[in-house]
Amino acid sequence: SNLRDVFISLANQLGKHVPELYDYLKKSETRQKVGELSDDQNTKAIDWFQNLIAQPCMKEVKTQPKERIVIIFDALDECEPDARLELLDILQNTFKAKAPEWLGFFLTTRSEAYVDKSMGNFHPTVLDAEEEKNKGDLEVYFNARLSGIMKPEKDHALAVKILKDRSEGLFLYARFVDDTLK
Repeated sequence: SNLRDVFISLANQLGKHVPELYDYLKKSETRQKVGELSDDQNTKAIDWFQNLIAQPCMKEVKTQPKERIVIIFDALDECEPDARLELLDILQNTFKAKAPEWLGFFLTTRSEAYVDKSMGNFHPTVLDAEEEKNKGDLEVYFNARLSGIMKPEKDHALAVKILKDRSEGLFLYARFVDDTLK
């Protein structure tokens, strides 16, 4: 399954940052367990998550990492619907209960009804590019980036307004402008 590959990749990436997890993952018994999971046609994504991430992080990692590690799931809305719902179920019902405190997650998605229904105890924060607060942040950003570049002041203010309007609330646009001005 796609989620199998996701959890295998996540376990390997976590192993790069957590030495005890890395040691566990390279043990022959662990590789054998992964092989058995691969051979079993009844293996579900939850089994991969529990065997490669949750249980090893809780049982094998004795020294908590100095900083919290956050797994980022980006563009959840682009996943296949069944995989998306299964991942949300794992995050909601298993991750919170079985993952250690030092391990967190952050996900991004377009605002969709399934997120509200599937997140239960989690409280998603909706970021709207068109919100006035966001536009205000862009104005501050452009003001800072253009200070010392644009003279006279009226040109500076006009340039900030134009850039803010053209960005349509997207900091990706602001970053592109910043990179272009360098």
